[in-house]
Amino acid sequence: MAGGSPISPTIARRLLRRFTAHRNSDAGAPTLSTQERAVLSMSAKGYNYDEIARLLNLSPHTVETYVKRIYRKLHVHTKTAAVYEARKLGLVDD
Repeated sequence: MAGGSPISPTIARRLLRRFTAHRNSDAGAPTLSTQERAVLSMSAKGYNYDEIARLLNLSPHTVETYVKRIYRKLHVHTKTAAVYEARKLGLVDD
């Protein structure tokens, strides 16, 4: 009421340390394998699963598995969202 802090400076420092530690543990891009990056990059360029499979000498089912893993790691549910997140995180080149 007198314009002071509602909590003590000691408690404020503890809270800041805890939030900073939590944020740093979540920081950074998800780790994608080399194959996942290749699939994501080709998908961002507009290739479909069959084309990606043929170009990478993989089964289309394997490509689908990579895509599912990418979605899970990026916390998305669509190709558009995956490409958007990947570009935002610097995982694929434009």
